[in-house]
Amino acid sequence: MSKQLALAIGAGVLAFAAVVASAASLGTVTSDNLGAGTTVVASCDTVGGVNVSYTTVYDATASQYKVSSVTLSGVDAACNGQAVKISLYGAAGAELGTASGAAVTGANTFTVVAPTPLAQAVTGAAVVISGVTTP
Repeated sequence: MSKQLALAIGAGVLAFAAVVASAASLGTVTSDNLGAGTTVVASCDTVGGVNVSYTTVYDATASQYKVSSVTLSGVDAACNGQAVKISLYGAAGAELGTASGAAVTGANTFTVVAPTPLAQAVTGAAVVISGVTTP
């Protein structure tokens, strides 16, 4: 047997041993189920979108204003009764506060869950109106 062939076989055996050893170090992995699917999600508010505004309250302890509630306006009638979640975010997309409830045509006001964020820290809001009807 040539020297090159012996080296190639040796390298193959070492690579196989490394793969087996690394797989053995994973431990036992089991799975009973796996599922996947897709569906089209239609928007309940397709014309004009939803506007977001804030209500603030002065915090004497912090000597600053905090966002106490968020108002959505321009909500389409097709969204009535659907679940709403609002996330207020700040620098680097960090979530600062949330509010939730059910959508109603026109204007909706939602209380921000504690801790209420400093008004100056809020740089934006993300609003989700889902197809789930709230009771």
